[in-house]
Amino acid sequence: MVAWQISQNDRPKFIEVVETELMNLHEGNFARYWISPAQFKVWKAAW
Repeated sequence: MVAWQISQNDRPKFIEVVETELMNLHEGNFARYWISPAQFKVWKAAW
């Protein structure tokens, strides 16, 4: 899915859901998003 496929009305909710999922990532669940341990470590350090 790309930004232009999300209706203008749905974008705020989409952003809220994505941000919530990112804030809830931790060592016990990152694999369900097909994120490698190395990718998670880099992301966690930058976030």
